[in-house]
Amino acid sequence: MVELSSEKIIAIVTWTAIGAGLFFFFLAWTLVQYYRAMVKKQKDLVTIMIETQEKERLRIARDMHDNFGNIFTIIQLEITTLEKIKDINRMQTSFNYLLENVNIARAELKNNVAQLAPGNLKSLNWLDELESFKDLLKNTKFKFIVEVSGKIQTFSELNQTNLYRICQELINNAIKYSEATQVEFFITFTNSHLEMHYKDNGKGFKFEEKIGKGFGLKSLKARTDSMLGQLQCTSNPDEGTLWNFSFTYKNLKEKR
Repeated sequence: MVELSSEKIIAIVTWTAIGAGLFFFFLAWTLVQYYRAMVKKQKDLVTIMIETQEKERLRIARDMHDNFGNIFTIIQLEITTLEKIKDINRMQTSFNYLLENVNIARAELKNNVAQLAPGNLKSLNWLDELESFKDLLKNTKFKFIVEVSGKIQTFSELNQTNLYRICQELINNAIKYSEATQVEFFITFTNSHLEMHYKDNGKGFKFEEKIGKGFGLKSLKARTDSMLGQLQCTSNPDEGTLWNFSFTYKNLKEKR
């Protein structure tokens, strides 16, 4: 049997260790690249989903505008017939009825168009759109508060829309489901982050039971993920709901 010298044994062990190290390094590098590719693919899918959703919202908004325009035309024609009514009381009743319906239709149009296509976010900051909710709710018992602090930053068009949609979803949930009478937004622009805190006085819910089921909550998470942000929700029955969001300016300013 050939005996190996200690130098050869050391050399064999050394090269074997180097080979094993290179193998595991290559394996780890391959896994990291695969993970990055999967993350990018997921972000691209979320972006495509959001952009498709926005295009559909705009299409529906245009259709609604056209339909309501026809309704207003018909109402206006009805009003012109008032000239043919000779009885003063009947004329006044008809006029009040038509005027009431005009106001209802106009308010409904404004509300729906605002929800589906919130202004021109290329020129209007998403915060301006958020403030517009005050006008929609000013004749209700619903109290709406927005407090903004720090130096306001400008973000990409898509991410401005995403931020508005997140706020919109929170407000809609409060009105439709939580029985809240007050919602508050505390928005802070720090040196590097946008911090957004939401609070309502509604009946709350069990977050763990809802997050994987409701489309609205899924949309909140999808939009937050698309901007590489963080979200946290605290809610319990009869205790209201708190939402905390955090985004870096770098991610918000990028066009994804």
